[in-house]
Amino acid sequence: MQRELREEFTEEAIRMNNVLKRCVKAHTLLWGAFGCALLLSACAPTYGPELRGEWKITNIHTTANSQLSSSRAIEWLGYSAYFEERRIRFSKYDCREPGMTTDWQQWGRVANRIGMNPDIFGLRTDTPVQLIYIECSGDDWFTPGGELIRLDDERLIMAYQGVVFEFRQERR
Repeated sequence: MQRELREEFTEEAIRMNNVLKRCVKAHTLLWGAFGCALLLSACAPTYGPELRGEWKITNIHTTANSQLSSSRAIEWLGYSAYFEERRIRFSKYDCREPGMTTDWQQWGRVANRIGMNPDIFGLRTDTPVQLIYIECSGDDWFTPGGELIRLDDERLIMAYQGVVFEFRQERR
């Protein structure tokens, strides 16, 4: 009888040990996956696409291919873009029911495309920046602000006719 109990106990112990090993393995995989996800999220920019509110042009930067006169570009200093839930306004341009699509690219590639020295905003060339494309009534918005470049939480730029306009979000 003792021998039968010992064998039964041994079999149960082996079964429990196998269950425990599977649990430890699953737990290890779960924590490994969590660690990888945490590590990858730490590499990505932490700011989201939230643009609501007023963004004011605080600086201008001309490029070698500037088609807009310096005097006209300077007139834009202080202009504001307003991003509301169902409306975007910039100067005389008004878009109701806008659509936005976003993408990410390295700052060096974007700076090269718009003709800017990548060092001007203090970003490394491998820094990811958010590209925001605005559609109005289902069509691309071919006005100032049709493509915006979000450098970080505080800065947004727009390239228009060879001039780069720097926006800062107005905090109230």
